[in-house]
Amino acid sequence: MIQSPWTNWWQDDLPCEFDKSETKKNNQYLIELLGENWLEKRIGRGNKHHPLLKRWMNNGANSYLELNSLAEDIQLIENKPDFETILKDLKSMNTCKATWHVIRCAAMFERCEKGVVSRFHPQTSEASPDFSLNIGGNEYSVECKLLVESECEVEFGRYSDNLLQSIKSSVLAEELIYPQISIVIKCYESLPEISSVIESLKVGIDKFQGKSIKGEFEQYNIFIDPQNVTKKDFSSHKSVYIFCPRSIKENIRVEGRIKSASGQLKQYDSEMSGLVCLGVGQHQDPYYIRDRLVERFKNRQLRSISGVMLLRSGTFIEKPKRSTLDLVSIISNENATMRVPTKDLKLCPLGVYGKLIDDSRNLNEVSAYRKMVVEDKVVNPEAGLYMADIRHLTKEMLE
Repeated sequence: MIQSPWTNWWQDDLPCEFDKSETKKNNQYLIELLGENWLEKRIGRGNKHHPLLKRWMNNGANSYLELNSLAEDIQLIENKPDFETILKDLKSMNTCKATWHVIRCAAMFERCEKGVVSRFHPQTSEASPDFSLNIGGNEYSVECKLLVESECEVEFGRYSDNLLQSIKSSVLAEELIYPQISIVIKCYESLPEISSVIESLKVGIDKFQGKSIKGEFEQYNIFIDPQNVTKKDFSSHKSVYIFCPRSIKENIRVEGRIKSASGQLKQYDSEMSGLVCLGVGQHQDPYYIRDRLVERFKNRQLRSISGVMLLRSGTFIEKPKRSTLDLVSIISNENATMRVPTKDLKLCPLGVYGKLIDDSRNLNEVSAYRKMVVEDKVVNPEAGLYMADIRHLTKEMLE
């Protein structure tokens, strides 16, 4: 029998997009789709780097939502011509993430209008889109691109892991309730020596008397703040947050992917413009991307692209209900060779969705790489624990 730890998660404190009955059906569907032998072999080998299997063997809320969503999406499009090539790429470790993005995009269209996704295209050495849409009797090409973890993000991950390890062994070594530590590194291109940060934290912890402390240094700032934690609830509490403004390279590589998509669409059909579905992460600025695209479109560049759909996908585990999350915005190209009617495109994400680009945003926010660790020893199992919001830096924290 196939182990499916992802199905074991459940909390009933909030409504959820998928109930236990739906999860049971979706689990069986995925087992039959992927194949019992395929799953058994890879689960037995411990393929922890395969994106799908990594979620399969995890029993957290994110895996529960993502795999239920995957099953629901695939059931909408599994009978499309050449879907078997999509399934093959989904099962490959190297192409799994990009293919999952293709599936999510195609399902958004198909959920709104049955039959709008006309076919998938095998990905060979010849240029071809990922799938086609039939809109008003005309066939339009869709090319999907996904921005995965960058070299900058990987390097920051290594650095912050080493820094956290040093903090835990040198600064937070005892089983005590420590104040909250936040470290703001000012520039990705100038990561400070770990030994310097450790010495600054040691001095700050020694000086801490229950009131917030800020330490300002050339390459970084440190913040030491009181915890809302009591000894009657916790015997030990340690929390560390590390921030660093993302590298400008994150946006530069976006332009490279869009150029690549434009070239593929032009080679496939030079007389018809297509749609690009670009999956962006937390470290790409959609406003920067929008402004650059508008400028290029005005200058009659990238004419093989009729529009770019920016999509940031994830999960939503707060009120009113736990669900998948899709934030979408479409930038149209009025000077495209032959325009896809982007204004008439109908999208129906499965769960919670909204606009990715919202001009009412807080301009004081700074997108950042981030790392956190919170470790507790609980005395009172009913005690609540507050987790700080580390999604954005503010400009003041960098000064």
